[in-house]
Amino acid sequence: MTDDPADGHEPEDDPPGDAAGGSAHGPDADPGASEREESEDGVGVTRRRWMLRALIAAVLGIPILIEARTFLGLFRAHLFGGAEGETGTATPTPTPASGVGVGDELLPATSPTETVEESVVRVTESGWRYELSVAVTNGAEVPYELRLGGVRTAAGGTADGGASTGRIPPGESATVRESWELPTESRPETLAVTGLTYGDDGADLTEWTVRLARAPIEG
Repeated sequence: MTDDPADGHEPEDDPPGDAAGGSAHGPDADPGASEREESEDGVGVTRRRWMLRALIAAVLGIPILIEARTFLGLFRAHLFGGAEGETGTATPTPTPASGVGVGDELLPATSPTETVEESVVRVTESGWRYELSVAVTNGAEVPYELRLGGVRTAAGGTADGGASTGRIPPGESATVRESWELPTESRPETLAVTGLTYGDDGADLTEWTVRLARAPIEG
C-alpha cells in the first residue's frame, strides 16, 4: 500500500512563472513603451547632429566671410587707393566723345584743375607701356588729392596703377605721373581716377572712370 499525505490531499504543482510568483512578462509591462523611448532617442540624436552641423558651419563660415571682406577691401584700396576715414562714391565723369588727351581737363566737374600734360604709349623690349602725366592746381578752399588707378584696354585687359599727387594745399599745384605695362599692340581706353577733398571730418572720396583719347605710339 502506498502512503498518502497526512491531510489526504494531492500535492499541488507550483504555478508557472518565476520563483517569486510573478508573470513571465510582468503584469504592468507596456509593449509600446520601449518603442516610444527608442523613437524619442532617435529624434534627440538627429537634433543634436543638426545642431552640431550648424555650429561647425558657423565656426568655419564666419572666418571665411571676414577674409573675403578683407580681401575685397585690400583689392579696392590697391586698385583705386583709399585710407581710413575716407568716404565717397564712384561716378562716371563726362568726357568728350573722343576721350581725354593732352591739354584736356581730366575731371571738368571738380573745383581743382587736372590738366593732362602727357599721354603716350611707348614701345619697349618687354611690350608696350602707357605713360600719363597730369598737372593739378588746387583752386578749392580745402586740401585736395588726385590718384591715378588702373587702366582698361580696348580688348578688356587691365593694368593696375596707384600714383598720387599727395595732399595739395589750397592755391598750390602738383604733378602726378604713372605708367602701365600693357600687352603688345594694346592701347588704354579708360582710366580709374580718384579725387579726395579733405575737410574737418576726414576725406570725401569720389571715383571716376575717364575715357581716354587714342594715345600716340612712340619708340
